[in-house]
Amino acid sequence: MSSYYPPCGVFSTKYATDQAILKTKFQWFLLIGFLIFMLLFPPLFFRGYMLGLIMICFIFTIAVLGLYFQTGLCGQINIGQGAFMAVGAYACAILIDKVGVNFWVAVPLAGICSSIIGVLFGISATRLKGFYLLIATLAAHFLIIWVLTNWTGLTGGIHGITVPAPAIGGFVFSSNKSLYIPLYIITVLMVFFAKNIGRSRIGRAFIAVRDNDIAANLMGVNVFRYKLLSFMVSSFYAGVAGALYATYMTGVNVDFFTLNMSIWFIAMLIVGGMNSVVGAILGTFFIQMTNELVATIIVPSVVSALPIIGSNLESGMPLIIFALILIVFLIYEPRGISHRWEVFKEYYRLYPFPF
Repeated sequence: MSSYYPPCGVFSTKYATDQAILKTKFQWFLLIGFLIFMLLFPPLFFRGYMLGLIMICFIFTIAVLGLYFQTGLCGQINIGQGAFMAVGAYACAILIDKVGVNFWVAVPLAGICSSIIGVLFGISATRLKGFYLLIATLAAHFLIIWVLTNWTGLTGGIHGITVPAPAIGGFVFSSNKSLYIPLYIITVLMVFFAKNIGRSRIGRAFIAVRDNDIAANLMGVNVFRYKLLSFMVSSFYAGVAGALYATYMTGVNVDFFTLNMSIWFIAMLIVGGMNSVVGAILGTFFIQMTNELVATIIVPSVVSALPIIGSNLESGMPLIIFALILIVFLIYEPRGISHRWEVFKEYYRLYPFPF
């Protein structure tokens, strides 16, 4: 079901109006209300663990948005997103701790550093497809992590680097409650850019390459250029996410960025919806919240009710439940949560008419 139908009674007389994301004042009211709610409610009513979990979801959302460009729009498989996130984290830590760059400058610079590394790997990887591309990004992950581990003079090796809390003037964002607002604002800006890039000429070229790169090339689309651009944009988003993650963790270490993290990012994109910015957000929050729910509530309850369950099964149960969730989505809702959301919106707009 298409998401381009306007609400009943809304007619566009200009091209810009027809292409607008929000077409009515009520939609603007809902969006602004939701943004204000997410800005104020969590830091006022949540503390400690729960607030930190929401902040982690914001950071991971930025990383998954990078995969939205590369995998969702351009069709390039990437299971090295965690490694590019590590590049951004280390770049931010080095710039702040060793060079003395301000945090607010270090974050975009970390994204640029990560995008440069992404382009270097993308030059060769963009000539590959499917399984071969997957193996190339897997190799990139292990190579990047190996370099970060063994370049001890710059990265600190296995000991990592400590990242001081960001500050504006004399105010230091030393707690989750104070760090939440700048983290939230950066996430909103990254979502805004992702939504608009996906609707631009670049986004349309990505989709053409994904659907049929030979046909796209015949139509004048520079396939190599746009595949490389997808690597660059995806790595930039991963770098920004890594910089924010290092700041939130008050330090950076290679143990933070495992291959499992990259696989989780792919799962978040699949569950949320490959071709949707909203899907990247919903998938990230759904998987992260479900994982915490399973690990902290469901598994302990099952273990206490069934003591016969061994420690090995207990430790593996979150992964088993995660695998089942992913299988269910792949079979019954392959287009993700965002598709279900679009179906609901169309039903709401057309009600009570069944067509």
